[in-house]
Amino acid sequence: MWTIRAGLLVFATMAAVAQLFETPKKISGPCDSTKQLLHLKEQLLAKATTNAGQITTSILKVAQLQAAAAATNGSESVMFGAPAAGLGAKVVQAQTAHESNVRKLEDAAAAAQELAGLQALIADVEALSITPHPAAQPGSGGVSSGKHFIRFATTGGQYAKCEPQSPQADARPTAINPDETNNELNLFFLKARGKSSSDQYTALLCFAGGNPSGCTSAAASQNTYMEVTGGKPLDLQPASAKTPKTGNQQFIVADGASSNLLPPQKYVDKRLATLAEGIAAYNEMSLTAKDIESRAMA
Repeated sequence: MWTIRAGLLVFATMAAVAQLFETPKKISGPCDSTKQLLHLKEQLLAKATTNAGQITTSILKVAQLQAAAAATNGSESVMFGAPAAGLGAKVVQAQTAHESNVRKLEDAAAAAQELAGLQALIADVEALSITPHPAAQPGSGGVSSGKHFIRFATTGGQYAKCEPQSPQADARPTAINPDETNNELNLFFLKARGKSSSDQYTALLCFAGGNPSGCTSAAASQNTYMEVTGGKPLDLQPASAKTPKTGNQQFIVADGASSNLLPPQKYVDKRLATLAEGIAAYNEMSLTAKDIESRAMA
């Protein structure tokens, strides 16, 4: 009897796993979002592994109860035999649920990984986009010297700034006033500004190694020119994907425009739908130590 009880206590320790969603953190950009998504991915995969281990352990515990029932007589045999029958049925149900849900967990983990990679890519593209500087009218150099405004710009200064899987410590502060009713993922899109801005005129854009003075000192043949309107052509558009902590697990993207976004919101919605199915499967795979606890083990 002590052996069985000790085994159950060990099993109870094994059943403890981290929460599915990470503790709410302040999200300042796409790189922060990748950490949310990778945490979710890891917990989805861990659930499949942990649940399989719990089922295997439960099968052994049921076998122990059956052996104890066979080795005893009378009321003592019933004390072990009845729980063995009931718990055996629970294990069969859990095994069936595991087999049908584990693929959903794997698909959801893949969707989380894909979205995390997408957020990292968005961070790089936004960093690589053109950043205009104030217009100038140089006295020499350039096309038709002194007759065109030249808008200086830099690009590519922060390429590959997002490394979500690096071993660096997480410096994100805890979120202030997080949503108490929903689990939340923070996502970012790229939004094209279009050709309209507060600076309506077009101006020649000069690239000279990020050095504005190079556009005036170098010969025209050494500079690269094109037209650009005022303002940054690509901006980050934040959005949040929420799923209720109780009830149906269904993500809804809020705070984002439904058009003129990169990637298209429909693309993200499909991945979020896969995530929602995985989270529902996660909640269904509810075999824990409590399911095999019994007063007979006291």
